[in-house]
Amino acid sequence: MIIIPPPSIKTVVLKTASFVAKNGRGFEQRILSSAEGSGPKFSFLLGSSPFHAYYNERIEFYKG
Repeated sequence: MIIIPPPSIKTVVLKTASFVAKNGRGFEQRILSSAEGSGPKFSFLLGSSPFHAYYNERIEFYKG
């Protein structure tokens, strides 16, 4: 089941998914290992997030 995040999170999800689609999944690790990546702003990168499926779907969409 895909849960669409609220607008405040959706913007970050879409920008991140677009960047990851172009530059590879290694970018996710860079985010998660940063100070900002350990906060709630990027929690959708974790498989336990309700928005993780939406994030993955957007990556595939941007890959075309």
